[in-house]
Amino acid sequence: MNQAFSFDLVTKPWIPCVLPDGRIEERGLLETLAGAHEISRVADKSPLVTASLHRLLLAVLHRVFGPESVAAWERIWQTGCFDREKLAEYLNVTCAGRMDLFHQERPFYQVAEFPGKSKESSACSMIQELSSGNNPTLFDHSHEKSVSPLSPSAAARALITFQGFHLGGLSGLEKNFTDCPAARPISFFVHGTHLFQTLCLNLVRYDGDVPLPREGEDPPAWEQEPVAFSRPLPAGYLDFLTWQGRRVRLVPERESENIAIRTMMLGLGREMAVEGNGNPLAAFRLDETRGALPLRFSEGKALWRDSRTILALREDRAAKPPHALDWIAELKMNGVLEEDSFFGLEAFGMGSDQAKIFFWHQEHLPLPLAVVNNKELLEKVSEAVERAKNGASALGKAVQRLAMDILSPGEGNPDPKEVKRQVEHMGMHTVFWSGRETAFHRFLLDLPGDAEGALERWTRHLVQAARDSFSHTTLNLDRSARTRKALVRAEGVLAGSLKKLVDLYRKEETA
Repeated sequence: MNQAFSFDLVTKPWIPCVLPDGRIEERGLLETLAGAHEISRVADKSPLVTASLHRLLLAVLHRVFGPESVAAWERIWQTGCFDREKLAEYLNVTCAGRMDLFHQERPFYQVAEFPGKSKESSACSMIQELSSGNNPTLFDHSHEKSVSPLSPSAAARALITFQGFHLGGLSGLEKNFTDCPAARPISFFVHGTHLFQTLCLNLVRYDGDVPLPREGEDPPAWEQEPVAFSRPLPAGYLDFLTWQGRRVRLVPERESENIAIRTMMLGLGREMAVEGNGNPLAAFRLDETRGALPLRFSEGKALWRDSRTILALREDRAAKPPHALDWIAELKMNGVLEEDSFFGLEAFGMGSDQAKIFFWHQEHLPLPLAVVNNKELLEKVSEAVERAKNGASALGKAVQRLAMDILSPGEGNPDPKEVKRQVEHMGMHTVFWSGRETAFHRFLLDLPGDAEGALERWTRHLVQAARDSFSHTTLNLDRSARTRKALVRAEGVLAGSLKKLVDLYRKEETA
């Protein structure tokens, strides 16, 4: 390939940075990291790109700074910014030429040659939200043959996202594609008030076999000679963060004075064999029979309903939190982070079935540091989620009664399938669950200072939410005598169920 093509990711702008005044400015790797204390956050319109950028930035920081201990981390935190000279030495000298998107021998996150079969593919197929091949359209209604070519900056963002999030499936090559490491689980990142804090809070101890077992030096992909595509296990955390799930070679073209990328060569990449809870960015349920099950996004279910799993105690045998939460718990225990600190937890991922993507998603949970690894407060979190389930159950009993009486006002029992259809048509549970997120966030924020009061206010909110959900979704029912009678009976069931729950909670709290 003609070396006239060049795009140096160290200096060329390609990372979307949100500045304190709200402006979005693209910057290169060096300026993003060295100026992280002056940047609010890194954010792309795609949550998958945002997560991938964080993975890349963390890989560079770990390579340069470690940190190997709490003390080493604290020195970085107290400094308030990342050392520009050390970053420049690594990016411009140690990695000279290896951060160029179109380097002849070492193209960034790509291969120069394909030892096996390869095929030409549209460059836009790296972008999951575009319609390409057999993929469904998400938010874009163009097709791979009609979209504009990618600029180098857009291609760089698409490339790192493709290597981390591409789903397995048919390839047209010797074997099918396998899932890239971030494709199915939710990826979690602790979020600070600005980018420097965010990156530091996720810059976990990097020493020996923490956070992943290490073999040798554990270089990131751009330092490997060549990338070990036959290796099924990562050599360590940096190998994991920069995993090359596909063999790719972008094909640049000249378009007037600009570089455009319409096509790429594509081949099979590395197949990861990490099992169980080997993904440090994920949260897991630990099942006795099926082992460690990573949390995934599911349509219609807000993330807060899994908050007990996400915020699990370090010694919990039923769940495992993201490794960054273990790390900030250790920092809190050592007095490096103040107990009354407030951060956030960002979750990135997509909903998929086999090789098809149905949605992508980003969610936020408030993260009071006092709650992290605090058994007493986490028991309140568990209780809050359980009370929400009980509120939904009380509503469900009322809805079931209403549907049965509408379909069969006499003594006979209606067809269970018809009852189920009627219940689903009214959609009361959807209304109930969809409006609880903001109130739960408030509960989490209030929890450290007033645990009992926060739980009581949450309970009152749930009782009112159940009543409101019932009222809202019955507004459009006809007002025939039969329906009015069914409504009165169902309202009685709801009131009775909610009273039992409130009375039970009061007994538990006074016991």
